[in-house]
Amino acid sequence: MIANDILTINNTLESRFWSNGVLNSDIASVLLSIATDFFENLGLDSVDLEDVTFTGSLANYNWTKFSDIDIHLLADFSKIDENIELVREFFNAKTSLWNKTHNILVKNHEVEIYVQDINEDHHSTGVFSIKKGQWVTQPTRIEPKVDTDMVKRKIKSFIDMIERVEDELDDKNYQKAHGASLNLIKKIKKFRQSGLEEAGEYSNENLTFKYLRNKGFIKTLHETRNKSY
Repeated sequence: MIANDILTINNTLESRFWSNGVLNSDIASVLLSIATDFFENLGLDSVDLEDVTFTGSLANYNWTKFSDIDIHLLADFSKIDENIELVREFFNAKTSLWNKTHNILVKNHEVEIYVQDINEDHHSTGVFSIKKGQWVTQPTRIEPKVDTDMVKRKIKSFIDMIERVEDELDDKNYQKAHGASLNLIKKIKKFRQSGLEEAGEYSNENLTFKYLRNKGFIKTLHETRNKSY
């Protein structure tokens, strides 16, 4: 279960995207165009788009057919407002709406965008600057050690919690289902982030999250939140 669904370690980068360690120029052009269009439509005329990076598993050796194309737009949040968290929430709302209303596929992989503060730490071993055409952090193929039993236990625990929230929705306990789904979404996000900060993308926490996402449980949880509201 773990190896096939969340821990595929390939011998090469995805060849349809990468050639001799450089992103395919046609793909780079499309992704840069998407990022630039999104940022310009925000109307932040006084703020520059510092960089556009390609990151995540498709910029690494652990890519699978489920992998998204993770595009990060880098900007200096402090140039927008001194309240950095307010700026972050603004960008999160804008990117969330964009990701929900756009279904752009490149080589059968969905494009997802995220706006990142230039001062924000990014926990990934593969980061490629599309604007500069070079690696910021070049990936290295490694065979990570994973506590498979622990990951299986965490997966089972979260699936059980998600199903309990679904049951509340089925029983028409809408307020309870909505509150529980919001709390569980926050819990899973915090759980994953703690693993990324402590042990990186091969942490037990991140692998648990990837399984839940790849198998549709995260999507189900978000749908339960929306339906209950």
